[in-house]
Parts: sequence; structure tokens; C-alpha cells
Amino acid sequence: MDKAKYIGLNQKIQFDVLDSAIYYYLQNGQLIKEDLKPHIRQFIKGENRVDKTASYVMLIFKRQDKILKWLQSKVSHNEYIKFSDTDRHAITYCLVSLTFPIAHEILNMFASVFKVQDIINRESINHKMAEKYGSNRSLYNAMDSLIQMLMEQNKIIRVKVGLYSIGEILPVQNFIAKELIIYTEIKLSNSKSILADDIASGKFCSFFKVSYQKEMKFSLVKYSDSLIGGGYLGV
Repeated sequence: MDKAKYIGLNQKIQFDVLDSAIYYYLQNGQLIKEDLKPHIRQFIKGENRVDKTASYVMLIFKRQDKILKWLQSKVSHNEYIKFSDTDRHAITYCLVSLTFPIAHEILNMFASVFKVQDIINRESINHKMAEKYGSNRSLYNAMDSLIQMLMEQNKIIRVKVGLYSIGEILPVQNFIAKELIIYTEIKLSNSKSILADDIASGKFCSFFKVSYQKEMKFSLVKYSDSLIGGGYLGV
């Protein structure tokens, strides 16, 4: 277990809240915490929880300023809202993962498990994640939050209390969402580059059914030729 592992999250960030914040940012070019709170109150009760959720969203926007400026250069607010739920789910989860890498880790863990079995129980989830983060309350709070977020996006299904299976994984269609998924996969991996042919089999990418296509024109991700694997993708 790496004692320096950062968790940083102990409350679910509603998809609708983060999705609306992205729309607002694309429309106005900025995000103001107090403007978020009325919308958050539609989903969350209690001013402390409302304020914490708003703080999480503001932290995401602060740390992912580069990504959000890139997104703003690619799509207007009117275009963004027309993206499918699947594509917008992917964009929001990437932003969460880049800010709180434990979100990437837990999705990778589920991907590994579901390659060999159909169901996993909470005790096994706890054990696998504790191997990297240690067994502590901060970890379990973060896992509760992330499992709720993954269920909201239908990435996983709770079969019954403490028992989970894979959800209906729909392919991401929009090239902007695809590039952000690939960027997140590479950025949070242990390597600075990945063979283009290996993208589809990447644990994180597999949950979005994303693969590299030569017609993709990237700006976040860099492509370089190689003798094998259809070239390298790096960040």
C-alpha cells in the first residue's frame, strides 16, 4: 500500500450537478460557487452537504482548468447539451477521475473483476481497494460515494445489498468524449504512452467501449508512429 495515495472524496457528486456546472461554464466562461448552490439544493438536503458538493465541483474546475478550456474550445453549451447521456457521463467521470484518481482506480478494479466473474461482493471490493489505500474510514467513505456514482451512470448494478454486477455498457460516440477518456486512461496510468491498439483493452476505456481510430484528430493526446501496435498515444 502506498501511504502517499490521495483520496480526497467522501461524498457523492451528483451527475446532474456536475453536468449542469459544465453547461454553465461553457455558456458563461466561468463558474461561481454561489450560483451552483440553488441547483445543488434540488438534489441534496442540508446546507453543509450542499456547500461540500459545491466545493468539490469548484475543486474539479480549478484543477482541471486546462481540460475545461480545451472543452470550451471544442464545443458550445448548446452543442454539449445535445451529447448523449452516455457521452456526458463519460466526460463528467473523467473530470472526477483526473481530480480524484481513486475514481479511476475503482473503475479499473471493477473492470479486472468483471473480466473473470459476473458478480463481486462488497467485502472483496473493500479488500482489493485496501491493498492500495489501506483499510481506513476515508477509503470506505470514498468507495461508497464512487459506487453510488457508478450506479447512477449504470456502469455497475447492485444485485442486492453488498453484491454488484456490471451494468449495460453503451459505447461512447462523440470524439471529444473519446479523446478525454483516452487522455484520462494514459494520464492516470503508470506509463506516459500507450500503444494505440491497446486502448480498447485498457481497463478504464473498456467501461466506455472506446478504441482508437485513425481518423481521430487529437489535441489533448499526441500520436506518434511505431513499428508495432498502430502507433503510440501519449500525453
